[in-house]
Parts: sequence; C-alpha cells; structure tokens
Amino acid sequence: MSAAAPLSVVSEGELKRHRRSEGQRVWIALHGLVYDVTDYLPYHPGGGDLIEEAAGRDGTAGFEDTDHSANSRTQKLIKLVGVLSGQEEYVSELRQRGWKESRGIPFPERLPPLGACTSEASLQRANSFF
Repeated sequence: MSAAAPLSVVSEGELKRHRRSEGQRVWIALHGLVYDVTDYLPYHPGGGDLIEEAAGRDGTAGFEDTDHSANSRTQKLIKLVGVLSGQEEYVSELRQRGWKESRGIPFPERLPPLGACTSEASLQRANSFF
C-alpha cells in the first residue's frame, strides 16, 4: 500500500478568512479537513445559507447532527483544500482506518477501529461502505 500524499495545512486564521463575503471562497472544516464548498452552495438541498452559517469554522457537529448520506459526502463540487492545523494526527488516524481523499468527507462511524485494517483487503472492505 502506498503512502497517502501529504495535505496542505490550513491555519485557523486562514479558515476564518473564508467566510461568505464578496469575492471570497467559502471554506468549512469537517472532521479535521478543510473543504471549499463555494461551488456547491446553490445546490445544497437545504439552501446554501445553512452551509454559510458554518463557513470559516469547524462545522462537523452540525454536519453529523443532520445525518448526511454517503452521497452527500462525495459531491464533486466540494473540494478538499487541506488539513486544519492541529488536526494532522486525527486525519492520519482516519487514513490508517481506511479513509481516502477520493471517498470525500469522512464517515468515521463507518470506518473500522484503528489497527483493524491490516491488509489491502480489509481497507477495501472498509471503503465499500461509501
């Protein structure tokens, strides 16, 4: 298994600068990862305003509280920017548990516990949940 490429580290200050304002991209942190959601705002089923409320900060709790589907986690208009500063170890753990960037926003509850993914086959089984 090849090592995953390192992600750019995004500071809290940089994340905060990406709230909704004229000419500014809209970023949100979910599970320690920073996503650019600007292009998805007009297509969000509940309206882009819901996403904008969490723009520029960690929106994990609100995202998970609304029970998003696997499909909502893999929207092509949502782009991974990097890892939120201070969350590098957590994101590394998600990767060790089988999460890959190509799978979109992590669904930690559906990933096997740390140490359970010991082979490529177990990683493939973990990723089949998405």
